[in-house]
Amino acid sequence: MRQFRFSTATVLFLCLFAFTQPAFAQSTGTIYGTVLDASGAAVAGARVTALNTETNLARTIETGDTGQFTIPLLPVGTYSVKVERSGFNPFEQTGVLLQVNTNVQVDASLQVRGATEQVVVTAEQTLVQTNSTSLVQVVDQRRIADLPLNGRNILQLTTLNAGISDSGAAGSTVQNSSLGSGFYNNVSISVNGSRGDGTNYLLDNADNNDSYTNIASPFPNPDAIQEFSIQSSTFDAQYGRNVGGVVNVVTRSGSNQLHGSLFEFLRNKSLNAGNFFSGRDALKRNQFGGSFGGPIYLPKLYDGRNKSFFFFSYQGTRQATATPGALAIAPSEAMKRGDLSAWLTADGRGAIRDPLVPGTYFPNNQIPVSRFDPVAAKLLSYMPTSTTSNYNYRFQTPSQLIKDDQILLRLDHSLTDRQRLSFRYFWLRYDQPWVFIPDNLMYLSVGQTGPTHNATLNYVNVISPRLVNEFSATHQGLWPVSSPPADLNVNFPSLGARTLIASQP
Repeated sequence: MRQFRFSTATVLFLCLFAFTQPAFAQSTGTIYGTVLDASGAAVAGARVTALNTETNLARTIETGDTGQFTIPLLPVGTYSVKVERSGFNPFEQTGVLLQVNTNVQVDASLQVRGATEQVVVTAEQTLVQTNSTSLVQVVDQRRIADLPLNGRNILQLTTLNAGISDSGAAGSTVQNSSLGSGFYNNVSISVNGSRGDGTNYLLDNADNNDSYTNIASPFPNPDAIQEFSIQSSTFDAQYGRNVGGVVNVVTRSGSNQLHGSLFEFLRNKSLNAGNFFSGRDALKRNQFGGSFGGPIYLPKLYDGRNKSFFFFSYQGTRQATATPGALAIAPSEAMKRGDLSAWLTADGRGAIRDPLVPGTYFPNNQIPVSRFDPVAAKLLSYMPTSTTSNYNYRFQTPSQLIKDDQILLRLDHSLTDRQRLSFRYFWLRYDQPWVFIPDNLMYLSVGQTGPTHNATLNYVNVISPRLVNEFSATHQGLWPVSSPPADLNVNFPSLGARTLIASQP
């Protein structure tokens, strides 16, 4: 009788996510190839080992009768592939770069054992995928780190790829997003001419779509991202949520070497270049934070090297909007009293009809105050008064401070040589305050606040060289709140307006 044993930590992880929605396959890649001898004949039973050079994670498989092998569900990174078979010199290819949602071909030619003990190939592998019809474009970590980003939003880099454009179809704030995160300030992209809301967004291959706007939920900052891929055509059925494309973002993980970063990006009027027509940009934005990752090593308990890794990232954003003067059209003092005689011309143009007495007009365009709607009369009290002949009204708009904080934590642990467990948690809080001018309804900026989070658990078990089992689950929460502040003295009840609130099922 076979017994299955699980550690307490594994059971707790599985119970925690027992009622979450299922996720897609883990953000991984596949290494495959064919092993032949010097005469071109297939070598069966050859031992093929793929070793991650950063974490020493190793996966081993044997070639079949045709000499072919496939190693799926490998975490992204740089690998060395070693092929061994009795009677032949070992073969090794180093520097095999495996990217998300890609299949890398590594073919080996074994020489009969002789004077040469090992053949090492350092050339780069073929990037053309011959065993998949999917068109995958990858933006690697170097481009994420080196290319300029307005607001540090990595989705802006999607437009570097063929067939990708910024659609701005999900709202007026999408294209002009400055923070690059928050509930309704993300980028909406179009893939091969599809709608802007037709793209499927994944974080570590877990769902990361905003169900309200049907665009991307916030993604982590660039220092927490390893790379991301864009599948633009003929992708697998497992990505069947949307008809446009699939954007899969992979977070960074720890390795056997400690690595980290500290950053601060400052943008203000003093540092920005001036525009010939509009002058200097008055936007003030400060983005700061850092990241840290490495092995979990506890000598008194166990040697965690090559087994357990962590990665942590934090970014804070503080953005103050400019306060330029605003221009609006406002009624005069006479108009507030119902005196619209200024609109009446000598030939009778501009006369206002009396809706209650057909065929008649208000004398001299004077509308009695008693005929005003009570709600409209109260609204007029919150309207400023214009003193110019063209009814222009200039006023100063208040400043606004927007805050954005995000945290990412990722843990990777090898339970055994054949079992790997990964957990990633991403949390973000976005605070945009309401901005208004007392007794002036000409200006009102609606605010929103609330947290969002995305947690993913992944378990991979290599049952045999030809059988791999994977369990993956994710839980996502997005709770934007847009409640008027208590000091906003204008609301429907105060105006006497009747409202109908429909409850959602």
